[in-house]
Amino acid sequence: MDANPYPHPRERTACFAGHRRLPEPLIRPLRIALARRIGEYARRGIDHFLCGGAVGFDQLAGFAALDAMAEHPRIRLHLILPCANQDERWPSEAKRRYADLIRLASDARVLSERYYEGCMLERNRYLIANSARVIAYRSRAHSGTGHTLKLAEREGLAIENLYGLSPAELLQEGFEIE
Repeated sequence: MDANPYPHPRERTACFAGHRRLPEPLIRPLRIALARRIGEYARRGIDHFLCGGAVGFDQLAGFAALDAMAEHPRIRLHLILPCANQDERWPSEAKRRYADLIRLASDARVLSERYYEGCMLERNRYLIANSARVIAYRSRAHSGTGHTLKLAEREGLAIENLYGLSPAELLQEGFEIE
């Protein structure tokens, strides 16, 4: 696998990692907060965002990046898909949103033609290997997201975990990027 297949430096790249299930009352505030944070990252030169496209936080973050593009046209959303049939068992509404995300993203890279055990882990490794920071929603350490953030910590990535913030805290302005 290429260390960095994109024509931009890793220092200008952030990725997303989070759970598939999110608390319903947080979905709208999370999307707004993500768009604001992505815009702030772009103002500081971080304008490439890698997203795995999965249901839940990935898609929420992907659409937030698209929202932020309206104000920050330099932003690019790169989908890193674990396999071509990632959405095979998803409900029809989730498939529709996934297709919209793929259509609207700057580009999409499919790592494997078919699902295999470990392809999600491979996708997560790819995200970390090509990013300098992670915007996450991790509520459980023993999860795919937890494993991804442990890998990010070992690789020295800056991590911003949005878990535990109330809707009001998510919408506050003035957060700091490390």
